[in-house]
Amino acid sequence: MLLNLHRIFANLEKLMVESEIISYKVINLINLIAFKSTTEVRKLMKDHKLLELRDEFMVSIIRKTYKI
Repeated sequence: MLLNLHRIFANLEKLMVESEIISYKVINLINLIAFKSTTEVRKLMKDHKLLELRDEFMVSIIRKTYKI
């Protein structure tokens, strides 16, 4: 399941280069899944790089906001 989520989020990243709203939604969703899940699920999220993907979205938003 988490691998599929990573594929979905990675594809979203390619499609929403300019959409900050989608970025915020993806970040919130990944955080919600991590917050509501067990340690085992969070480890799987880390193994499938969902947390890295979330961080990339956050950096992207910061760069767009401050035009870095």
